[in-house]
Amino acid sequence: MKRFVITDWCHERIRQMFLPDGNTDACGTAFASPSDSPDHEGQGKEKAFFIDATAGTGKDTLFLSELLGENGGEILAMDIQEMALQKTRERLLKNGYTECPGRCSDGKKNVGDMERPGAEHVTGCGKDVPGCPEKTVEQKDEKKNRAVLQDAAGRKRIRLLLRGHEHMDEYVPEGLADLIMFNLGYLPGGDHGLATKPATTLMALTKALRLLKPGGLLSLMIYSGGDSGFEEKKQVLAWLKDLDPQRYMVLVEAFYNRPNHPPLPVFVRKFW
Repeated sequence: MKRFVITDWCHERIRQMFLPDGNTDACGTAFASPSDSPDHEGQGKEKAFFIDATAGTGKDTLFLSELLGENGGEILAMDIQEMALQKTRERLLKNGYTECPGRCSDGKKNVGDMERPGAEHVTGCGKDVPGCPEKTVEQKDEKKNRAVLQDAAGRKRIRLLLRGHEHMDEYVPEGLADLIMFNLGYLPGGDHGLATKPATTLMALTKALRLLKPGGLLSLMIYSGGDSGFEEKKQVLAWLKDLDPQRYMVLVEAFYNRPNHPPLPVFVRKFW
């Protein structure tokens, strides 16, 4: 089974878990999330906020943009490699996105600057609110920003940030994210020495759980094989095993009959 087939399958699993009615045609429908349940009446039309914690070649970022649906929303895509963000930018441009040189078409500037409770905190609200960054992404790390792109309708906005995922909590407040995706390993065709590392990965995962809203979903694809990934896989699985079952549901799946250490898909649902 080729790598891209595995990736597509995992995207389909996320659609199945993320849409409560099981509808896999996510791209053409209004966004549906756990907050659409009867316990969260009236919140079904909120814009979504996603994080791609390892942008890579941009395939997950593009998938997340499709999952946003007609209501739109925003995505923060992070990576430590310039080449990864360039590939992500190129993929988005090829799929109808355009760069925002300053403010996007709706006059808003930053990821998270949308009409939804708490979202304004991502951009540095300047209010005395716990977890609210003091500065906007631009103000905080102007040199780390690589691009802001939007779709033709101006409803979907994506920021590309040159920063390690262990710093995601510096840009996003707790309880805001609907979905966070990780691909652990190295950039396809890139330097194996720049693969994700256990220490920073575990730090990022711990922070990711705090950033998820109740009902939010954490997705992991754990790659190991050849010269890397085995120790990280061991430590991440041990960390997952210790998560409070009253707060989180952890599903570890496997391509059980595939040879040569196939990637391991993991999904974590946050209850509260």
